[in-house]
Amino acid sequence: MSSNNSNDGGMAFAIALVGAGLAFIGIFLFAVLAFLAVIMTILALCAWMTPLKLGSITIEPHEARLFIYRGLAGAVLVPAFVVFSAILIGFRIDPNWWFYMVVGGYVLGSVGIAILEASSEDEDKAADAPPMPAPRALEPPARVRQEGREPVRMKGPARSAEPFRFASWDDEEEFK
Repeated sequence: MSSNNSNDGGMAFAIALVGAGLAFIGIFLFAVLAFLAVIMTILALCAWMTPLKLGSITIEPHEARLFIYRGLAGAVLVPAFVVFSAILIGFRIDPNWWFYMVVGGYVLGSVGIAILEASSEDEDKAADAPPMPAPRALEPPARVRQEGREPVRMKGPARSAEPFRFASWDDEEEFK
């Protein structure tokens, strides 16, 4: 049994567990986005020459071409950036990584930019919406008195029979 009473072992395990969880989430996102990129690429190829209508969504040919061109640019630029980084920093690229770099680049270039465009369009729509009118100050409730059956609105502030006077009391009596 160790006589080391530090919590470093537990902290290292917690950090490793968080790191493994983040890696799992990253792998899952990569797989889902790669599948989405394949489906969207097939749809873009179908809409290459003529517009494709899917329910309320219409994919125009120029949008389809941009989607695929951006994906191809990403498939070239991401591995090029990794090679540049490997030369600059001095690490070795495992040959098994090339497939994932190309697929990841295509996903980033096509689906990633499509997501960014959709979010910027939502922001533009929100900015183009007419501004909300400024809230108006509420009027105090009208004073009404009854004269027969008809209510009559009274004008001016409420008047009491006596004029306003500040309260008077003797503080000295309170402390005795």
